[in-house]
Amino acid sequence: MTIEECYTAMGANYQDVLRRFYKPDMIRRFARMFLQDTSFQQLTDAMAEYARTRGGMTAVEFTGKHYDMGNKLKVVEAQVELALQHPEIGEEFRAYLKEFCKTL
Repeated sequence: MTIEECYTAMGANYQDVLRRFYKPDMIRRFARMFLQDTSFQQLTDAMAEYARTRGGMTAVEFTGKHYDMGNKLKVVEAQVELALQHPEIGEEFRAYLKEFCKTL
């Protein structure tokens, strides 16, 4: 089986992958890395252990924007975006932000 046939069998778009990796050899090198990578197995083992010892796991699908609360910059960005959307303070905050940005 060729790399292209493999990607096709997985339902992936080989041409899109090739566009990102530029050469078939780079795709092969990248794919071979996964044969030695144990991180996915470690993740699934940890999830199974968590589910077994903590009474299960829950997954949620949602639409819209999510914010990474583990990243300090993203927390501040979320606060600014949500403040701008807030019905009580949004317009006042927007005016403040515009004036503040002039000082930068």
